[in-house]
Amino acid sequence: MALEDRKWHILRTIIDDYIATATPVGSRAISKRPDIALSSATIRNEMSDLEEMGYLDQPHTSAGRVPSDKAYRLYVDQMMRKTDLNDNDIRSIRQVIDKRIGEAGELIAQTARVLSQLTRYPSVAIAPAAVDAAIRHIQLVPVAEGRALAVVVTDAATIHDMLMRVPHGFGADELERYSRMLTARLRGHTLGDATALLETQFGDELRQHRAFFDQIADALQRNARKVGRTPVALGGTSNLFFHPEFKDLEQARSMISVLETEDIMVHLLEPRPQPMQITFTIGGENQLDEMKGASIVTASYRIGPAHMASFGVIGPTRMDYARVVAVLEYLGRSLSEIFTARLQDESQPFDP
Repeated sequence: MALEDRKWHILRTIIDDYIATATPVGSRAISKRPDIALSSATIRNEMSDLEEMGYLDQPHTSAGRVPSDKAYRLYVDQMMRKTDLNDNDIRSIRQVIDKRIGEAGELIAQTARVLSQLTRYPSVAIAPAAVDAAIRHIQLVPVAEGRALAVVVTDAATIHDMLMRVPHGFGADELERYSRMLTARLRGHTLGDATALLETQFGDELRQHRAFFDQIADALQRNARKVGRTPVALGGTSNLFFHPEFKDLEQARSMISVLETEDIMVHLLEPRPQPMQITFTIGGENQLDEMKGASIVTASYRIGPAHMASFGVIGPTRMDYARVVAVLEYLGRSLSEIFTARLQDESQPFDP
């Protein structure tokens, strides 16, 4: 049932006040607001109606009201006003995004850290599992006499590297020639498939430099066993204790236990099909009992043309949703840009 304008205005005021103060909101406090020209008695009647409709709860007799899960759902779907980040917020994000971080997992960890700092909620960032990630570029980088670093970049922006011995007399030119050859023949194949292709695609070279190619095969095999693991970065779990909803230590411990269980986090933050799709799961909408008193807000971002990843925050249902959305949107756009830019430059793999 659609709310009348007056009820709509009062409900949004209660939600905004409760998000800001964590204190039940009474009719007297609302009546003092200059934008609501109503008596306390009229406001009490409207609040009683909103309570009967399931939008408000009254935790104690004679106390003010607090929003219900139903109210927060209406708020994020229809009532929430868009907010912008200030210059300091943007600067904090750019300091992370603009760093030349080589390993994708490291960037994911930094993302979780800055997200928790800006929102004051625990945060989770997840990179794509990349089980089907295809090889994008292979580079053999000389690092010392007789040694090179084999760097493999996939189309999911993951990077794999291994220090290896090279045949006697192999210099930078020879390593570059083999880098181009490996890239040309293995591009588009997964790490696991590429291992078998070495035997069929590099017959003459393999016979001539068997030990060299065995090392490459070993690097591909070992990294192929890792790609099924989805990197999960957790930030700011101690932020729970800043919110009165989690002042009960047993409740906080239960929540932290869920946050630190990677399989659960991967399931809860499963990327949506569309980039920058913001998803809200509020209170009782959560399937886990431990999360019934919490909200989860997630965003998906794109890595290249075929892979999606996600990140988000977990906090009380009394969450500053507008600020969280603003941070997620800016971070998501920034991550998509940086990963896409890296993948487009095939001749410049990640710095090892």
